[in-house]
Amino acid sequence: MKQFDTMRGRGWSVLRWPTLGLAIALVLSSPGDVEPRSLGAQRIRELLERVNQRQRDKLYRLALAITTSGSRQDTEVYQLDVVWAMDGTDAATLARIGQPPELAGVTLLLRESETPRLRNRAWVYLATSMPMVFEVADRAWFERVLGSEFTYHDLQRTIAVSDYDWSCNETGWWQGKRYLICTAVPRARVQALAGPGRERYWIDLERLEVARVQCFSATGILQRTLDVQEWTTNKGHWIPRRRILRDYTSQRTSVMALSEARPLRAGNSTRVHWLGSDSLSRVSALGVGVAE
Repeated sequence: MKQFDTMRGRGWSVLRWPTLGLAIALVLSSPGDVEPRSLGAQRIRELLERVNQRQRDKLYRLALAITTSGSRQDTEVYQLDVVWAMDGTDAATLARIGQPPELAGVTLLLRESETPRLRNRAWVYLATSMPMVFEVADRAWFERVLGSEFTYHDLQRTIAVSDYDWSCNETGWWQGKRYLICTAVPRARVQALAGPGRERYWIDLERLEVARVQCFSATGILQRTLDVQEWTTNKGHWIPRRRILRDYTSQRTSVMALSEARPLRAGNSTRVHWLGSDSLSRVSALGVGVAE
């Protein structure tokens, strides 16, 4: 007579003996699994570039809401119309504020590139009676934006690989899934902007997506976490449905919620029309942003 039963999942199995009150969990590996100890500098860079390319392949118009609350402040809500597009080979993100009314029309533009002269650049367009555009200074890259705990750094779609020294030598379990954990130690340029702390990226190797980012101080104190709590799929792409950023210093939490994701047509129609120029004569093109 069979005295045990089994439960199986992807990469795991549980044997149970109910009459004995005993259960044994087995974690299985497959030939495709990545062993952290086998990842040298070149393989780490290749892996992170694959993750980045997966993000560049996503060309979408998104409807997002950011809600921020804290123990000592009122709740703030921002409604955003966001476009994920490309500028040449660089990822570009265009975010136009719809709510609150006093900020409606203000537009943020981020361009991400591994080219040192071009990477980590952002512009803000002010839709006032006299429209203005200005470039965000490097020192503001890690400052809060949109009345939330999100920074320009958090809004990046890709990982700034060359700004950090990387090690991927451990795995961790979170929400019932196993992740490769890559630790990023900032190089001099980022240390001058954000301090000498470090970040830990939890990478889903099956989806090639970053599901969690933890930010630590130089003394190892956890300061912030950015978690993807829910995902949705669209045209074969995984898109975060709900992201939560918790800042343990300010005791504030920002939630970024997706209500709609609409794919854009491939080709020139998904190219951002205006990038990088300080000429006010081209501000209107930034306001248009992306043609569909």
